[in-house]
Amino acid sequence: MPYSIVFLHYVWSTKYRNPILTPPVKQSLINHIRHYAYSQNIHIVCIDGHMDHLHCLVKLRAGQTIDGVIKLIKGESARWFNLKYKYVYLVWQSDYFVASVGKSAVESLKRYIANQEAHHADQSFEQEYQKLSGMLFRLEGT
Repeated sequence: MPYSIVFLHYVWSTKYRNPILTPPVKQSLINHIRHYAYSQNIHIVCIDGHMDHLHCLVKLRAGQTIDGVIKLIKGESARWFNLKYKYVYLVWQSDYFVASVGKSAVESLKRYIANQEAHHADQSFEQEYQKLSGMLFRLEGT
């Protein structure tokens, strides 16, 4: 039986960054994503976000693909959301950010994801995304 220890940090946003993920709606969506992921044998370590995006730390299992996991989560969560909430329509942007995470960084990333509301009190999603992308660019350039 194959064994895998691969952690992935996903970030994806609502289309046009529409701020529709109000706290009670966001929590309901996150609870649903956790339940659905479990049913699909996707191991979500932690998940949280802000009004227009979500962060999700996943422990990838053997046989799962980076793109396959996020397609399942995004596709099913939008379908579920739009059946449940008739007054607002959720569409995810087709793109997403993903980076591998070393085991030693998992605990600090969990704290970062759990503190999204406080984090975005003084930083926009665009600033955060540029910072995340810049970190990757610097790593790739070395």
